[in-house]
Amino acid sequence: IVDRPDPVDKGCLQYVVKPRTGSGSEGVRITSYAQAGPDEIVTRYHEGLHLSASFIVGGEGFLPLTINRQLIDFADGKMRYQGSQVPYKTPRAAEIWEAAEKAANVLGLRGYAGIDFVLGERPWAVDVNARPTTSIIGIARVMKEEIGELIVRARFGGLPEMVHLEGESIFRKGDLA
Repeated sequence: IVDRPDPVDKGCLQYVVKPRTGSGSEGVRITSYAQAGPDEIVTRYHEGLHLSASFIVGGEGFLPLTINRQLIDFADGKMRYQGSQVPYKTPRAAEIWEAAEKAANVLGLRGYAGIDFVLGERPWAVDVNARPTTSIIGIARVMKEEIGELIVRARFGGLPEMVHLEGESIFRKGDLA
């Protein structure tokens, strides 16, 4: 989170201003002016591939579900979430899961959660959702296990070592209305 503009010599000239709460990139804008309103936060803008990592955390550990590609439109200085590709296969999956697990541990997350990343030279965590995310729609279509059962097992014990995925789901926000 940025509380004032970076010095020019640092080279960060773009920022993302977003509501403290919300979903689907509503109210998110890209600007060179690092100032937030009372219910907004400012982060540095990072160039890269927009991904999310969906997982379940319980007393027994961290269960990766899927890495998802976020379909985002950029126009008029705004970011608009349009949907997801679930799962998204990347050779950098281990790096993303390591970053997601570290963040989950530091934040004390429990149950189902998702972290949005921008994957550039390294994975930048840009948003943490300590709740089911929109990607759950695609995950439920491709995962053999039942998400609800896994969430209960995270609380009371018995998480599996891994989940089983079959196929791919691409959905668009407009199709969900």
